[in-house]
Amino acid sequence: MPMDSNEVLERAIRLGWSSFKGSWALLLVAALAVSAGGIPGAVLGQIAQGVAGIVRIAGGPPETVGIIVVAGILVAQLVGVCAQWPTMAGAGVAAVRAQRGHANDFKSLLSGFKRFTSVMAAQLVLVVVQFLVWVPAVASSFGAFKGMLTGASTVPDFAQLNIGALIACGLVATIVNIWIYARFGQAALRAADPDEPRIGGIAALRYSFALTRGHTLSAIGITILIGTAAVLSIFLCCIGLLLVGMPLGLSLQAGFYRALRNEPDPQPVVLQPWSGAVPPQTPV
Repeated sequence: MPMDSNEVLERAIRLGWSSFKGSWALLLVAALAVSAGGIPGAVLGQIAQGVAGIVRIAGGPPETVGIIVVAGILVAQLVGVCAQWPTMAGAGVAAVRAQRGHANDFKSLLSGFKRFTSVMAAQLVLVVVQFLVWVPAVASSFGAFKGMLTGASTVPDFAQLNIGALIACGLVATIVNIWIYARFGQAALRAADPDEPRIGGIAALRYSFALTRGHTLSAIGITILIGTAAVLSIFLCCIGLLLVGMPLGLSLQAGFYRALRNEPDPQPVVLQPWSGAVPPQTPV
């Protein structure tokens, strides 16, 4: 029987907390993997900055320095997302499979790379759509900034009109992006899920949209809960985010994914009694 939004949220919290206590070591390794996923891009970015600095000191033309910096940023960003997005998906899969009864399944961390194309396609479309939502807000700011630079902002009506439009567009873009993430945020996890048939990135986005139908508020609620846990965990010995916030967030997200799918809890193994007339004898 389908659960309503409140029941989904309650079950997600219950599953997440139970998994956090029972699979903390696996979740900690997953959190470390997510943190390490951003290292390749950061290293390449620093290398590009260093090369640009050497060229500048050597008297190279400013155009060359600029090209090196821009190319380095682009390459670093590309490598960064290619490393981090599959890593994040794999961390989520590890948390999901832990709740399905696959304890200490560290190989699940590689699930995002095993289905690299689908995960990258789903994430790329989601990020591009969320970026495009901000285009009207950014465009509305051009008039305000131009007015300030030319002195036209001294006219109260002009300034209020543009700044008001900027604030309104920014607020609308934020609300729309929250809704987009609530409806499509399960796509990468579904694309990387090794217990389900392989699907493409667009199909994963459609799956997430259908899965979250009627549960938008619960999706927003679990996101707020994860964010609150992350913020509060920062105050725990300076490394609380890594030890508590990120593992708990992964566990709650996995619980929400399973609650949306109405997956049954794994059944404990029950030893059957001996059916023979004479019980087996243990040699002495």
